[in-house]
Amino acid sequence: MIKPTRATTVFTILSTAWLWVWAGPGVPAQQPKPADADEPPVVAKVRPILKAKPVEPSKNDDELKKLLKARYNTAVRLLRAAYDRVESGRDTPESLFQPFRLVHDAGIELYDKLADQIAMRELYLEIAKEVEKFTETRFQDQRISVMELESVRYQRLTAEIELIRAKKKLKAQAK
Repeated sequence: MIKPTRATTVFTILSTAWLWVWAGPGVPAQQPKPADADEPPVVAKVRPILKAKPVEPSKNDDELKKLLKARYNTAVRLLRAAYDRVESGRDTPESLFQPFRLVHDAGIELYDKLADQIAMRELYLEIAKEVEKFTETRFQDQRISVMELESVRYQRLTAEIELIRAKKKLKAQAK
């Protein structure tokens, strides 16, 4: 049996889960729900993570690694709860941003390889950009304050800075 690498796990979480959008393991496959024309892209970007299997501890994991995996899984469950609120109309897609930041942060610490961390950072930046667009529209419609807009913009800028730093670090390691 091939032992999965961290890269395989990240790939599974971020890519393969796209195939499991509406059907998890052991559940009969369903047709994907048609995308709502008004649905912000951020909602579609987080769906795969919501449907992915939890990251399971292995028998070789030390206590720290087990805790990191448990924290990552907890962050994903928090994101699922926020997503359910958005789907039910009780919250806006912007509310997915903070829980996804927790998934991002937990994933960065969970995965030791810089390439895996960069993949997590890239996804987070995509989501940050989508949330910023959505927030700008809401600000222009005078539905939110400048404080909320600038908070989201600050988070997007932070995501870009962190991604650039990680890529520079990877490039330096390759030399």
